[in-house]
Amino acid sequence: MVTRAQLLELGLSRHQVTHRLGVGQLHEVIRGLYRLAGVPETWEQRVWAACLATGGLASHRTAGWLFGLDGLGRTPPRDIEVLVPFTASSTSRLAIVHRSRTLDARHAAKRAGVPRTNLARTIIDLAEVLEPEAMELVFDSALRQAPDLRSWVQRVMKGWPRNGHAGLATLDALLAERGAALDSALEVKVRRLLRSAGLPSPTAGVEVVDGARFIARLDFAWPKNRPRVALLAHGAKFHGNTQRWRRDLEQVSALSGLNWRVVQTTAEEVACRPDQLVLNLWRALAGYDPRVTIGRVVDHE
Repeated sequence: MVTRAQLLELGLSRHQVTHRLGVGQLHEVIRGLYRLAGVPETWEQRVWAACLATGGLASHRTAGWLFGLDGLGRTPPRDIEVLVPFTASSTSRLAIVHRSRTLDARHAAKRAGVPRTNLARTIIDLAEVLEPEAMELVFDSALRQAPDLRSWVQRVMKGWPRNGHAGLATLDALLAERGAALDSALEVKVRRLLRSAGLPSPTAGVEVVDGARFIARLDFAWPKNRPRVALLAHGAKFHGNTQRWRRDLEQVSALSGLNWRVVQTTAEEVACRPDQLVLNLWRALAGYDPRVTIGRVVDHE
């Protein structure tokens, strides 16, 4: 993608630009914006075009997709979104243009040369347009990319106007709740299910050792329950990776030997049979045997 102004800055004359258009070396996307002949048309190219046409930054769902965040669907968003200063008069048929009074140069970043909002600003903007469930997935996946995201977002939001920004309440709740990210989108969905079912709050990422031997890092655990209960959430790769499957079986066997009650679930069960998972957990948590002995838990809190 290239603009007419850029071509002129590179030394081409207006006549040369017109000639290249006439012979098909350039294709006009909109007035003053061209695509080089022979270059495949891609979603990323559309983002480039929208940024060049408006002078803005790729933002909201578009920036989220460029960051590879969860919760935004399986395919790139159809509508390209860009962010421009509030005083800008940019409009374009190539994109949805958001205007912001709080945008400044510190909110800008680049990915593969494409100007976009940085991760913290992207998270704030997405909070305004996503439902809470999708925002939870987005936030956790962003935390996995940037462990300091909470403090980063809080710095950006300092002094942020609250009127007309209803979505920030969801973000405030996530900032208050999250100490660290869960390992996967599936774990985010499981935690949401546990919360909605009224189950006791689990601890994520509990490590179990037997003497000097590391046994497992548990997705969720109730280490103070009697008996202690572990929940392991297996994604789609669980069934397709033989080595991982064997390792998980060995971990479950070792945990059982240390008198943990282990409940396992899959992405399919969470999506299609959540009531069964909830019932299994209630049954596991309700059990009690004073004769059991428990493997030691490494507490990182």
